[in-house]
Amino acid sequence: GAPYIDLLTYSSIRAWRYPYHIHALGSPTVLLEKYDYAKIVELVGIARMFLPPHKPLHVFGVGHPMIIPFLVALGADLFDSASYILYARDNRYMTETGTKRLDEISYLPCNCPVCSRNTAEELRQLPYKERVEALALHNLYVLRRELNLVKQAIKEGRLWELMEYRSKAHPSLREAFMVVKKYVKLMSKRTPRTKSQVFATYLQDEDSLDNPRIILVKKEVSKILTKFIASKKIILIPAIKKPYTSQKEYLHAKREFKQHSILFYHLFLGLFPPELTDTYPFFQHEMNPLQPEHYIDTIAKEITNSLEKTSPEEVVIFLAKEPYSYKILGKKIASMLNELGVKTSTYTLDVLSSQS
Repeated sequence: GAPYIDLLTYSSIRAWRYPYHIHALGSPTVLLEKYDYAKIVELVGIARMFLPPHKPLHVFGVGHPMIIPFLVALGADLFDSASYILYARDNRYMTETGTKRLDEISYLPCNCPVCSRNTAEELRQLPYKERVEALALHNLYVLRRELNLVKQAIKEGRLWELMEYRSKAHPSLREAFMVVKKYVKLMSKRTPRTKSQVFATYLQDEDSLDNPRIILVKKEVSKILTKFIASKKIILIPAIKKPYTSQKEYLHAKREFKQHSILFYHLFLGLFPPELTDTYPFFQHEMNPLQPEHYIDTIAKEITNSLEKTSPEEVVIFLAKEPYSYKILGKKIASMLNELGVKTSTYTLDVLSSQS
């Protein structure tokens, strides 16, 4: 039914009645040529919402590496295309972030056998038939590399991070990534809560907040948070340096605030108890602490909402001097809690002097 949304929805629902082992969506070739990747992603997302989740989805005509990670993330399993040879006949050279005209290339940004044996000028000098064969082979290598890269990202639980990275490489990919975000709930339903091999999650910016793995973790922690709170008096410690339970702030709180329950607050992962500090992803992650003001507002509101559910009588917030984003975050949490009528005080970590 694509590109007609009503027909696509109808066909996807009807697919449950038929005994096919594979379902297919076609054909977005024209959209691909126009770099209208957002529309293609939307079509796949709609189809996957209604198709049987246990059956593979084949997308016809997808033959460019730059869109593959985004389609796979929404549930596309198989692709086919003659793009590698069609592009070659038109002197077009594939890369994972776009297509280049051979006449416009000074250096070949690839180390496949074709590019390792030739310079851009040498490829241009080849007879037409040989040049087409060489470019077609290069294009196939790029497609194969991208498929393997996506498979490895899935194995490592880093497909979202790959999309974050690629979405910043081209405006059309950024637009496609914003469409992917609309289907985060669908993706979360089929995202494993655990994995056999634990790799660090990369937390970069606002995009990381929409990572289905992070959403699932925070949702699960929110469900059990009250079990770790033995007192209505709570201390919040910034999760700055791993292992967090070895931070001087945590040791000080354990020693001086024995009647308080301790929670860590994190720039991406929100609130979590000390008991979870050695688990994934609270320990296995790398993050960028430099975040803009509006992002910190978002995470501060999220943390405040989680705290409000525990009905605290008093909250003491340890402030970090460095990184500065944590200091801003702590102050914003304090301000929001005060607006809710919760008795709140802050500590400056470097001197540990109490401030109202």
